[in-house]
Amino acid sequence: ATYNMPWVQGLSLGAIQTLESGVPYGASNANTTGNFNGINPQPFVTNTVGYVTPPTGSNTIYFYTNRDAFRTEGQKRTDLSVNYVRNVPGVPGMRGFQLFAQAQVINLFNQFQLCGCAGTVFQNGGATTQTRINTAIRTSVSHASTYTSFNPFTQTPVQGVNWDLDPAFGTPLNRLAYTSPQQFRFSVGFRF
Repeated sequence: ATYNMPWVQGLSLGAIQTLESGVPYGASNANTTGNFNGINPQPFVTNTVGYVTPPTGSNTIYFYTNRDAFRTEGQKRTDLSVNYVRNVPGVPGMRGFQLFAQAQVINLFNQFQLCGCAGTVFQNGGATTQTRINTAIRTSVSHASTYTSFNPFTQTPVQGVNWDLDPAFGTPLNRLAYTSPQQFRFSVGFRF
């Protein structure tokens, strides 16, 4: 919403209310640590194609749950802006010369949700959840003494036997796992 103040020429207030549903994610071995520790398909595939380097458990992606089995919290955030523009008449050689100022408050009420959606002043949201929330799992590739391997072509893996969620699964990896904190931005300039 934007409202032009009738008593001050060029002054306007703006507000944006963000209401987002949570971002879905699943338990796969394409995890946040960069270690792909899923299934080693080599024992179950005959190398009929002649791979120089057959895929291993450290670089084979496998989803142990539905891709959207889990969901982050939804984001709720209010942003506010104050804008002022003033036309400057009589500048030689410049038609439509304006001075402007803008102030913004991002996340006015300083609300925080574990949404995997925050960003910096220059990049607010839009990155993948996997870089912000722990989605790591444990398998026979990463914990051979705890979990047994299975044939991914003929067997359905059992949680607790063939794989399990990392103890930190679903927890924040960094500050960007949360809604952007309250920020203040201010800019002044001219345009023509």
